Amino acid sequence: DAAPLGERCDGASIRGDIDRPDHAVAALAERGSVWLWQVNQDTSLFRLPGSHTRIAFADNGDFITTNDKIRRWRLPVGGAAWLLPINAGVTGMQFSTDGTMLAVAAGSGASVWSLAEGRALSRWRAPDESMTTKDATMTPDGRQLLASNMGINGVVRVGTGDDAVLSSLETTSPLRRIGSLKGGLSWGLSWGFGPIVWDSITGEMLNQYLQPDKRFLEGETDPTASFSVLISTVGDVYRFRGGDEPALGLILRDPAAHVGTISGDGQRIALASNSQIWLVNGEGEELWRMDYSWPVTDMALSADGTLLAVGDLMGGARVWAAEDQTLIAVLRGHSERVSSVTFSPDGQTLASGSWDDTVRLWGLDSLDEDPKALARKVESSWGITLDEALSVEVW
Repeated sequence: DAAPLGERCDGASIRGDIDRPDHAVAALAERGSVWLWQVNQDTSLFRLPGSHTRIAFADNGDFITTNDKIRRWRLPVGGAAWLLPINAGVTGMQFSTDGTMLAVAAGSGASVWSLAEGRALSRWRAPDESMTTKDATMTPDGRQLLASNMGINGVVRVGTGDDAVLSSLETTSPLRRIGSLKGGLSWGLSWGFGPIVWDSITGEMLNQYLQPDKRFLEGETDPTASFSVLISTVGDVYRFRGGDEPALGLILRDPAAHVGTISGDGQRIALASNSQIWLVNGEGEELWRMDYSWPVTDMALSADGTLLAVGDLMGGARVWAAEDQTLIAVLRGHSERVSSVTFSPDGQTLASGSWDDTVRLWGLDSLDEDPKALARKVESSWGITLDEALSVEVW
């Protein structure tokens, strides 16, 4: 494999034996840039701040650079990935209910990624590679990857541990959004009337949930696969409950709503228009509304309903406290629109998928940490100031 640096390479160094799964590679570019990556995660490169003249790995795995100073950098060995190279624009994502895997729809295919290993466990690609895969999810038991593609009338079901296609469920038209709930129900939204609902195990169609006079625009499932929110083309907002007593019910109508998300208990629903974001309770009563500067592409509530994440056309991802609209994080790094955001079931990780062909995984456990303490941790771990750390370029 080859990794383009964008400048001439003057040297390289490898940590560990070349056949070990955790070895890292460093490259020194002509103008003093230093790039590092871990081969087992197959992630895109990141660049250390500053300019350097020599590089080497120490026996204990630390990384050494020299310029006007000799610096020792502590680098992770293995561990969870922070960036997944999807190699196509992302259109949809969903964590597994145990938080260990991520389903990704991108380009003409779909894949399931192990977050601990940073690698794809299974991949599926449509026969017609000119057709876009619109969405991907997993059944709550983590055994099936479900994918919908604009060139296929139906849903493809793939085993999450390999690339074998288990079966396909045929519908009368392609599905733009899909979801899977506890209790064995899965749903899809087509360009026609809906929602289309089927038994996740048998594939049997369940027509009792069909709304014969409604066309649906968007749908989203909470991180625990307990509830989904479905939005019709005229702004009807439905809550779909899974479990032992599944039910589909109308919550409210708001013609401006075109994107939505729901909490794990079904008691908070966030909605967005082209210029506003608002939160309602389980009875459809508005709790707050705020203006937003850019069109919202996707949004997600954490399972406990305390955090709201929003992706937009400008490549931004933001996290608010859902209770009082306090902005608590602005996540930068994507170079194209953020098309999908989703929380892990424990709310500690946010995944953001973009048209820049990557998925980024953001650890949210540091949001409650004192900023000064966080700055000291960065300086202690990396041996550089926080300002220097924030100057790292990500590609």
